[in-house]
Amino acid sequence: MSASSGGWQGAPIRIAVVGSGPAGMYTAEALLKGQKQRCDVDVIERLPTPFGLVRSGVAPDHQKIKGVTKVLTKIAKMKGFRFLGNVEVGVDLAIQELRDNYHAVVLAVGCESDRSLGVPGEDALGSYPAVSFVGWYNGHPDHRDLKVPPETTRAAIVGVGDVATDLTRIALTDRDALARTDIAEHALEILRKSPVHEVLIFGRRGPEHMKLAIRELRAIDALDGVQVAVDAEEVAAAQARVESPSTATQKKLEYLAELAARPLAEGVRVARFMFLRSPKRLITEGERLVGVEVERNRMSSDSRPTGTGEFERFDVQWLFRAIGYRGVPLEGVPFDDAWGTIPNNDGRVCERRDGPPVPGLYVAGWIKRGPTGVIGTNRADAVVTVSKILADLDGGIIDVDAPKKGCEEILKERGVRVVGFDDWERIDRAELERGKRSGKVREKFVDVKAMLEALDEA
Repeated sequence: MSASSGGWQGAPIRIAVVGSGPAGMYTAEALLKGQKQRCDVDVIERLPTPFGLVRSGVAPDHQKIKGVTKVLTKIAKMKGFRFLGNVEVGVDLAIQELRDNYHAVVLAVGCESDRSLGVPGEDALGSYPAVSFVGWYNGHPDHRDLKVPPETTRAAIVGVGDVATDLTRIALTDRDALARTDIAEHALEILRKSPVHEVLIFGRRGPEHMKLAIRELRAIDALDGVQVAVDAEEVAAAQARVESPSTATQKKLEYLAELAARPLAEGVRVARFMFLRSPKRLITEGERLVGVEVERNRMSSDSRPTGTGEFERFDVQWLFRAIGYRGVPLEGVPFDDAWGTIPNNDGRVCERRDGPPVPGLYVAGWIKRGPTGVIGTNRADAVVTVSKILADLDGGIIDVDAPKKGCEEILKERGVRVVGFDDWERIDRAELERGKRSGKVREKFVDVKAMLEALDEA
């Protein structure tokens, strides 16, 4: 993307990107690629490790997807790119300080929280938001101390999206197979003590509304010793309800009907999809989860689920809510609590939804559009945001005459230890070597102190 001929052409500009996940990295790429004038981009990351959900969100058994880090690493090697890891915006640096010291600031902080079920017992030991459990088994420092009770034989998941399939696979996959991935060792230890034989996946609407792609269902069904179970009557009812299904919906229902027609083999572990059910209460003994009560639903004429007053109880020891991630407010930045995102107009941060823009402040990724799309979606999303930055530079909305020095001096004065990309590559090599010694893809450091100590020892 090249800049048009505006008053800023030829002037050096300095831009801060907060967050080093795919959204942040693709934003840096779009800013640096093809520009004729000098552009310096500082990507600021709270952890010493880059790549966001590629590292801490993609399931351990999806190593091919994690291969995108090779692309992101190439971006980090581009001229004008600088990684400032171990720097927390809102703690080490204020948003206003970034705005004062950069020509533009892009927030690519993702969605770090979750949506609540709002039912009694939700905080029981054994009940977790997906973001916490996924972070736990992926070794994210924020979630490494999550208390997960072992000896679990049956789990439940609320939600039928892509995250639900990741949780299902991790719960049911053979532990020796998981041991060869980059799963966190503390999680593997608990999973080895938890012979989960069945996972119940609850959806509040019918099978026709399931967001999962067929390939995700096939991936579960392809696991050794695992079978997907679906109620044939629920699938038939869904086929009857949908008069003119899209091609994708029709194929999905046909595949579900195929799964429903297969008898369960003896001794298999089961991923059981249960539609038209809404959790109403989590049942506990002391602090620990022991069951879930759900209400049966029916689909109304406007395709909304309506409770029937019929309830069922299922014994479960783990329950994961996978009903959507949401953003976390940042001090000094507008926030739309209803949507869980930062209000914006195609990437320009606004004071409120449909409100005036905040000059020099932008968003990219999930915090911009909500938790939708795949990793590659962030590239096109970043290009749109960067086009707004370039337009504002051309239009004189961003003052490029005032030189900006970045935040390096401020961080030095405050004694913040900044981890550069070269430092990350040393951490990366240490993790790979640790994994090699234990027969794994890698053995992650799961706390910041250990990462910094590894740097000191390297």
